[in-house]
Amino acid sequence: PNSVDASITNGLEASYRRNINDYFAVSIPLRGGFYDIPNDINNRNFFSIDGILRGQLYSPTATFVPYVFGGIGYVVESGGPSSTQIPAGIGTDIKIGQFSYLNIQAEYRVSQEALRDNLVLGLGYSYKLGKTDIPDSDQDGIPDYEDACPQIAGTAEFNGCKDSDGDGVPDPQDTCPNQIGTVDSGGCPDND
Repeated sequence: PNSVDASITNGLEASYRRNINDYFAVSIPLRGGFYDIPNDINNRNFFSIDGILRGQLYSPTATFVPYVFGGIGYVVESGGPSSTQIPAGIGTDIKIGQFSYLNIQAEYRVSQEALRDNLVLGLGYSYKLGKTDIPDSDQDGIPDYEDACPQIAGTAEFNGCKDSDGDGVPDPQDTCPNQIGTVDSGGCPDND
């Protein structure tokens, strides 16, 4: 799209993003698509690469992660000039799975070339790969926010807690955690 006649065109983006911490992230988006230039009967194909710094309010358990961003990009255009653009905008990631997010974003791009300033509206999907930053202090595979015993490795069956004697009663509820007992007797042996 361009700022002169507000025509609408389409494109596709793939991006790598890395959180620096809960408040800042960097990303490198790659885009391809086409746009319409005033007084030109042909749509122009383009390819761009950007460097983006993102300010965000991230938490592993948050449903919404709002952010603002800015950066610099380089655009190669078929049949036209290559140019530098300055993107800036706002958006939010909406958590739809443990590592999956729906992304909604709006940005304005200022170009060094005439008639190339443009508004970009995006709807996307992102998935976290590699090491996650969801805390799991005891490394038992159950994140701390779901783990009833976050400092002692346990099992999913007992909500992250351990059953030392294997009697089916997790240690926090087991009156006799080192002796095999029954559920009815609070984890202690039933001697009668």
